[in-house]
Amino acid sequence: MKNDRPKRPRAGMASKSAGTRGKSPGTIRDGQAKAPSKSAGLREKSPRGIKPDAARTRSRTPISTSRPKGRVYRDASTQPDSFAERRPDRTPERAPAIETADDAVYQLEGKNPVWEALKAGQAIDKLIIDTALDDESIAGILGAARRMKVRIERAPRPKLDTLARTGRHQGLIAMLPAASYMPLDELLDQAFAARPDPVFVLLDEIQDPHNVGAVIRSAECAGASGVILTERRSAGLTAAVARSSAGAVAHIPICRVTNLSAAIDAMKLRGVWVRGADMDAPPCYAERLTGPLALVIGNEAEGLRRLVRERCDSLVGIPMRGKTGSLNASVAAGVLLFEAVRQRIREERI
Repeated sequence: MKNDRPKRPRAGMASKSAGTRGKSPGTIRDGQAKAPSKSAGLREKSPRGIKPDAARTRSRTPISTSRPKGRVYRDASTQPDSFAERRPDRTPERAPAIETADDAVYQLEGKNPVWEALKAGQAIDKLIIDTALDDESIAGILGAARRMKVRIERAPRPKLDTLARTGRHQGLIAMLPAASYMPLDELLDQAFAARPDPVFVLLDEIQDPHNVGAVIRSAECAGASGVILTERRSAGLTAAVARSSAGAVAHIPICRVTNLSAAIDAMKLRGVWVRGADMDAPPCYAERLTGPLALVIGNEAEGLRRLVRERCDSLVGIPMRGKTGSLNASVAAGVLLFEAVRQRIREERI
């Protein structure tokens, strides 16, 4: 195998190495062929049996470094027609997990519609403003919204683009409630005028609209006189709440208060007994749930807040027999409501 490769003249090799030493490969004299050599850039001959550093480095270099890192998704447009049908979850049109405009039954978009609604005194559940929008350009809208105690939220423009239905929101979207709220005093007056022992359900920062809707549905089915929500950190009367309530929002008064502790104090002055739901409390079956009653249901994760808990006359629980630690907030509300119904039916029979 040593004789397969022809030998080069020593003189020619010496002259080429001498003529090209210190020059770039592009400065070879005219008429000379550029001979590929692994040791063209080496001044000294490598020892026998050891490869040059350039060769060893070349052997470790990956074949291609232009391939992007991470997972590469196929484009459905380059695949056969049956690709999107067989694997619909791989198509690029997958809906993003972002809040959509379905959370409100009605919404107003643009500066003029929102401004006119505020001037007319129309109830607005929430005002969403683009974070990049200058406050000076909407000073009148902001002032009117604050006077009407409208909840104001800031959001990036992509979110407003997702919520918008017209595509011309101008950085402003107003969410209108699915039903009107009733003031607390009016709610109490109406409830005591209808019956001497009304039942109320108070939700302490329940944020899931499906839970709120389910509680409203259970309260209406149990004959409750009203549901009281918190203004902050709570789901309002949105379309999702209306759907989850199966239309019960149209048949039971809904009140929204800024301070739930103050609302409890006002209800106590009217002779209402306040029972708070707590998983570690004694069973509700041993507690008296007749007469004017208010059941307080806490947040899905944290339960009742400290000040709300302290204002409750007593805490009631639901005995658990399984391995799961607690019930869903709406299920717990349903159990307590119909325990109150059972006790009232028994008292009427006696």
